Amino acid sequence: MTLRLRLLLAAAVLAAACGDSVGPIADAPIPEVVLAGGIDGTVRWNGIEGGFWAVQTRDGTWLDPHASLPAEFRVDGLAVRLRARTLTGVGCFHMVGPIVEITAIRRR
Repeated sequence: MTLRLRLLLAAAVLAAACGDSVGPIADAPIPEVVLAGGIDGTVRWNGIEGGFWAVQTRDGTWLDPHASLPAEFRVDGLAVRLRARTLTGVGCFHMVGPIVEITAIRRR
């Protein structure tokens, strides 16, 4: 088999493999975590990849406040009540839970 024929065959196989017969990957829905009355949780420090702050709710759900947790609430084990909104279209390497923007927070 000549080199030209081999290259032509390889190109045909690659072209067939690049088809979209599988279809697009669907985004998993992000559960709504915003509650009008507030969410009770505990601030936690996670030391992975240089460390970050997260909030664990009473039901065990983890929230990633991204950069919206005020400095005075960055205390590991601090009980808080907060209101937040889920941020869509934002990614983060933390991958602990939904990324949220805290709109109100207080100590419990």
